[in-house]
Amino acid sequence: NWDQWAQKTVPVPMVTGHEFVGTVADFGAAVTEYKVGQRVSGEGHIVCGHCRNCRAGRGHLCRNTLGVGVNRPGAFGEYLAIPQHNVVPIPDDVPDEIAAIFDPLGNAVHTALCFDLVGEDVLVTGAGPIGIMGALVAQCVGARKVVITDINPVRL
Repeated sequence: NWDQWAQKTVPVPMVTGHEFVGTVADFGAAVTEYKVGQRVSGEGHIVCGHCRNCRAGRGHLCRNTLGVGVNRPGAFGEYLAIPQHNVVPIPDDVPDEIAAIFDPLGNAVHTALCFDLVGEDVLVTGAGPIGIMGALVAQCVGARKVVITDINPVRL
């Protein structure tokens, strides 16, 4: 959506895309954990590593976060450059179609597992991909009843 938020946040032109799988084409001299040709995906939130939240292990709350495909060139380009600590190696037995959704799946799993859901009733607001994955995670960890809502009837 090229809504009001996007119009004031995303500089144009911008290569978008933040969910991806690919192979390492090249890397800088400081990279030690990966090799050319290795299959990888990655975390699309580039954090500063220096602010109070980053130093406390809460990088997901970094005020200086840059989003891949939002504030810096994204995964729909021919190449993508991200810091080594954002790269996630992909095992050979994980298909590209699954590896490419690690980012939204991680969001759903992290959110659902922030709470003890065993025996609880859960309401998920938003039946998009992340909401659906979150509802499934809630079911898998023992939620008593899971209900999902959305304002878009097509998603229900």
